[in-house]
Amino acid sequence: MSQATTAPPLASPSPATLVELWDRICKQYNLDAPFLFDGPTTETPVVTRKEINAFAHCLASFFMSRGLAAGDRVLLFDLNGADYLICDLAIQLAGCVNVTVEHRATKAQLAHIVSQVKPKAILVPSYHDYLTYKPWLDSLADDYMVLCGSSNPDLLTESDRVTLISYAMEYGKVWWRENQEAVRQRKAERKAADLASIVYDTRSRGTLPEEGTTLTHGNFMAALIALDERFPELSSTDAVLSLLSNAYLLQRLAAYYLPLVKGMPIHYSKGPSSYFRELQKGKPKVIVLVPEVLYLVRKEAFKRYRKGKLFKRRYYKASFRVAHKVQKLKHSGVPVPFGLAFRYWLARIYILNAVRRKYFRNLRLLVCDRQGLTEELEYFCHALRLPLVTGFGVHASTGIVAVNKDVAHHPRAAGLPISSIEVRSGKDPLLQVRGPVVSPGAWTQPARSKSDWLTTDIPGRVQDGWVYLED
Repeated sequence: MSQATTAPPLASPSPATLVELWDRICKQYNLDAPFLFDGPTTETPVVTRKEINAFAHCLASFFMSRGLAAGDRVLLFDLNGADYLICDLAIQLAGCVNVTVEHRATKAQLAHIVSQVKPKAILVPSYHDYLTYKPWLDSLADDYMVLCGSSNPDLLTESDRVTLISYAMEYGKVWWRENQEAVRQRKAERKAADLASIVYDTRSRGTLPEEGTTLTHGNFMAALIALDERFPELSSTDAVLSLLSNAYLLQRLAAYYLPLVKGMPIHYSKGPSSYFRELQKGKPKVIVLVPEVLYLVRKEAFKRYRKGKLFKRRYYKASFRVAHKVQKLKHSGVPVPFGLAFRYWLARIYILNAVRRKYFRNLRLLVCDRQGLTEELEYFCHALRLPLVTGFGVHASTGIVAVNKDVAHHPRAAGLPISSIEVRSGKDPLLQVRGPVVSPGAWTQPARSKSDWLTTDIPGRVQDGWVYLED
């Protein structure tokens, strides 16, 4: 059994950039310890911190050898796996800007993004995605460098103007040996005000994304410090199950950067079809998800009990209805009648506790985006007494505005604002935010002053310090 290690507070002293953060992590934790796992039930790590550090430096060296300068943009197709972490770190080490897009983005959306940011390189970690977008990639000008992830060099023909990521790392290793000082100098030049990422929202498949949101190293570090303060109980033995796309900023913060800070191992999900089995068979303690995923989990749980006898099916549904009524009365401050309380006690003993032990035994934190979270889904979690943590954010606020841990007293609140942000109700009534986590502006627009309030597209109000979202 490995002994839990609690990381010192990130704010003492705080790294200024993501590059400094990684250097601190390499000094703080065992580089040879298991770190990234391909699946929640896998016991053999895919890659260790030592290997990630080596791979990322080699890839960063390849970028520099091909003439990529500090501030150049790199388009990165997101894939929920270890390759994303390596590519993102390499981009930061080379002083470039990460433009992450969902691997399901349409060709029209990609063309729109490329025309705006004009990336010098395009990384496609998945060979399957490369084949999907090959006609579009071939249509690009030759000055775009394309890198593809694949372990089989025969998959790419001589006519393809594509470099294998594995080859780029081998070439970068040779270049790095002769130019280590140049790499160190590039890393040392990173400042908190430098751009780290440009974010586009491509979830709406039929529309072109709006102008990209720029995020600096300082934005990410301010958000990480706030999350580190909000969750001091997390330790290096709390495994994370990574489910979502890293184009989703809450995922990148809570299931990627924060585990790096805490030294937590990351297990990558196989996909939506295996979510429920991974919860049952694996031992994830921290899960970051969106309401859509939580709905799939609840639907699968109900499906399992529909296969039982008629009496059991009815009792199962009745148990959650009773729990919903009890929790709602408690949160409203209304006394629970004796008969309802007795039925709730029976439901907990015979159904609810069994469901939690079977599927959520090891769970310590269930982090879910408040936007789109229905009352039914929320009370499903309360009925099972799951450690639900809700929050919300927008791209311009580095993906996070408020986090709610006190669900017993504020069940429908979006949360308390994190320490790095101010929130107020606007006139629309759209929420307004400002602080060090807020973006300096859109990619094609002039920078915004830090003292200016940013008007979000989220209707809500601030009451007694808590943020509530409007339907």
